[in-house]
Amino acid sequence: MAEAAGRVGHEVRVIVPPSLVGAVKRTGLDYVVGDEPPSSFVDEVWAKLRAGRPGRVAGLIDRELFAERCTQAMLVGARAVRDSWRPNVIMREPCEYASAIAAHEAGIAQVQIGISLAAIERGVLDMVTPIIEGFCAGVATAIATAPYLTSFPASLDPSPWPDTRRFRRAARAARRSRIGGRATSGRCCT
Repeated sequence: MAEAAGRVGHEVRVIVPPSLVGAVKRTGLDYVVGDEPPSSFVDEVWAKLRAGRPGRVAGLIDRELFAERCTQAMLVGARAVRDSWRPNVIMREPCEYASAIAAHEAGIAQVQIGISLAAIERGVLDMVTPIIEGFCAGVATAIATAPYLTSFPASLDPSPWPDTRRFRRAARAARRSRIGGRATSGRCCT
């Protein structure tokens, strides 16, 4: 999505944890390196997951790693990018909450990019709401009411998100011809 926004003329900046620097470098997009939980903590969470019974460890990664520790680690960086760069919109993936908090605090529009089935992603938000609300009151509602973009068709993925917007990836030649005549600009942070 960030690359597509750049192709149509938006100024794009991506914030990533250190472990994703190589991946973002390959895109050629402007990026900022945030922070991430210590690898020892990540290893502990994965060990708990492997050792636990399925019913007891369900949601462990979403709660302890993504909602709590990854948010805590990336929040300083997300706020710094927000304050120094002032994006018009923040695009985020469903299990990344620091940018949602940064957007909500400053009244910046946010968009969630679906990467899984919509009902699963909504269930995860419901599960982690008590954790992310501890960082910023009202952020769960802001996420729930923000536009939700997905490439899954409605026939396969009915969505509980009130503002679901579906897109299809066009063939490369068709994409090039449409982009040629549409020059728009804005700032987008992912």
